[in-house]
Amino acid sequence: MNIKFFEKDGILDVRAVKAGVYQFKIGVVGEDESKYVSLYVGESYSMMIRCSNHVYEVIHNDPTYFGLKKTHIDNEKLSLIVEVYESVEIPPGTSNSERDRTLRNRELSAIEKLKPLAQLETSDNLKKNRVEVVSAVLDKMLNEI
Repeated sequence: MNIKFFEKDGILDVRAVKAGVYQFKIGVVGEDESKYVSLYVGESYSMMIRCSNHVYEVIHNDPTYFGLKKTHIDNEKLSLIVEVYESVEIPPGTSNSERDRTLRNRELSAIEKLKPLAQLETSDNLKKNRVEVVSAVLDKMLNEI
């Protein structure tokens, strides 16, 4: 699996070191990114830190967290993109609980809009059948190339 980590126009998207909502999306290498599907949406006060942990866990420990299988991780035809969905400016003096509430609300809005394959559409909880859901979509994508 190819991984594009907060890359924008060939360079690091510096917004990733700040607070915001991020997205993991997946598709076939070489395909237009508009054909990629949302896999997972999250929020963090530092998206880059949080997502580097996600990537490590998914690649090395448990691909099923995002609904993937080891065969997906090993498939060179698949590309995983980690990107800033929305950067959120947190004003100085904002309490951690207020910051977290703001980020959580933005995350839930993004989940409702993007409908990530591994998550429920109304919360940030993961689907119990996410491996089956994600596998079905990826198998279809791979069979179309």
